[in-house]
Amino acid sequence: KGKADLTIIGMLIVGGDAFDFTADLITPVIVKAGSRVDFSITFNPDEPISGLEKRTARLQISNNDVDENPYMIDLVGYVELD
Repeated sequence: KGKADLTIIGMLIVGGDAFDFTADLITPVIVKAGSRVDFSITFNPDEPISGLEKRTARLQISNNDVDENPYMIDLVGYVELD
């Protein structure tokens, strides 16, 4: 937990399968020191997937943190079709 407020300026999903993922956080948002903000990532492939296949992307969170801007989170989604 940080000691200063964090401003999340924007969120961008990048990578080859980026269009298969969406984020629901509306930015900008200020996260007060010692608190948190919740958001969801939805995996919804736009093309059929055969068998067990994974899709990958990366969530880029632009913010005012001098050490970790942008903050990166790897995203992986799996679909198994019968």
